[in-house]
Amino acid sequence: MVSHEKRIIEAFKSNEITKILLIDDAYDPPEFSEEAAVALDDFFLEEDNRKVCLELGIEQNILDAAIESARRADTESEELETVYRTLYTKFTQTREKKIDPGEHFESVKGVSLDALNPLYILLRKCG
Repeated sequence: MVSHEKRIIEAFKSNEITKILLIDDAYDPPEFSEEAAVALDDFFLEEDNRKVCLELGIEQNILDAAIESARRADTESEELETVYRTLYTKFTQTREKKIDPGEHFESVKGVSLDALNPLYILLRKCG
């Protein structure tokens, strides 16, 4: 471990810091666009992807409305945007490809999230 990492970890522990808020626009969902709606339409074709949405707490009626909106590439759909934002939030936490519709999130925000990853790792070491 690099010496500055040790100092930061020790500072967190000695000052009893238990929570920190990391704010960066990389964690904001990308702008919802027609491209995103098309990516979601393809994403919804797989049963497993629809199950993932339900596992993330998206209600069935919201998911059904989002699926219909994605078929029409309706960028004004609140339900579709809700699914999009929920998937993106989980993606920022896990970076799992299975929740990235057509690798849309990775292509739009991947570089920014990669830049923050070392900080995120260091903060996790702080406990």
